Amino acid sequence: RIFVTGGGSIGSQWIEEEKFIRKVIKSFPDNKIVIFPQTVYYSDDENGKYELEISKKIYNGHKNLSLCLREKVSYEFCKSNFQNVNLVLVPDIVLCLYGKKFKQVDRKDGILICFRHDAEKKMSSKEFENITDILKKYGNLKYTDTVVKKVIYPILRKKFLFEKLIEFSSSRLVVTDRLHGMIFAAITKTPCIVFSNYNHKVKGVYSWIKDLNYIVYMENEEELEEKVSALLKLHEEDFNTINLEVKFNDLKKLIKE
Repeated sequence: RIFVTGGGSIGSQWIEEEKFIRKVIKSFPDNKIVIFPQTVYYSDDENGKYELEISKKIYNGHKNLSLCLREKVSYEFCKSNFQNVNLVLVPDIVLCLYGKKFKQVDRKDGILICFRHDAEKKMSSKEFENITDILKKYGNLKYTDTVVKKVIYPILRKKFLFEKLIEFSSSRLVVTDRLHGMIFAAITKTPCIVFSNYNHKVKGVYSWIKDLNYIVYMENEEELEEKVSALLKLHEEDFNTINLEVKFNDLKKLIKE
């Protein structure tokens, strides 16, 4: 069996990653292949349609391919285009850490800002400025990202991951438009306001955790001050909990088969 990491790499936006997945599928026609939870997005233009046709031929041509989708928009899209692929709807793989105990830290580092600066960015510079102006009223701002622009060798990966989780959990509030900014806040029980990126990814994955009252999804900054004030007053003993473990059962079956 072959397992392919999840993410947002299937589609026309990050085409080099898409080409790598195609190469794996074509290179191992007789192996069982499982692709971990993905967002799928092909742009609605000539290039996106061209790339989709290539992927349809390759994905549908494999006789034992399972594709996990981490939100319903991608799942429904793949039902329409990848009819010969076993499709499974399952949360983003990082959410399997929800419910795990992490190192307890004091939430004293103010407000953590974690916004995109790449092709998936939706927010304008003016909107970002408006947001930070509001947040400055409620504490010191600290800036971070979930992307590290250097090579991290396998032996150091766990160290870097837990340092990042501590950075999130030591903040009173996280404000982000990054999917894993939202997820890191969810699994460390850190109050968070999350804005959308340019496609359905963030909003779609948020649907799995929408009952967590300390995670708030917003389309724009119109009610930001009200939401910030409410979250900063929310005590951890009042945080809602959810059962995500059962949502991974179908993926567990694929791994065990």
